[in-house]
Amino acid sequence: MTTEGAPDSNFVVYVNGLAFYRAWLCLKVDDYQACPLKQDMPNDRKFHWSEAHFAIGIENPVPLADVVPTEVSGRFAVAFYEYFFLFLPLDIEED
Repeated sequence: MTTEGAPDSNFVVYVNGLAFYRAWLCLKVDDYQACPLKQDMPNDRKFHWSEAHFAIGIENPVPLADVVPTEVSGRFAVAFYEYFFLFLPLDIEED
């Protein structure tokens, strides 16, 4: 499914939030890429700004982030750019 009025190269991707969070936790990264525990998320400096803006969704929707394949520390990663940065190193076996 493409976003309304967007080129055919832009897609809306549904993500299971719980599965995404669990997969991020399983990465066990110890630096800025580490997944915060849900109980610690409100301590993030951008949390309350994001929470307030997501809460008014229909009146002022939050733009979707750009998803960019990249490399972090020599490993394939998926980066989400726009309003936040998140790198997810993925273990992909090549044939």
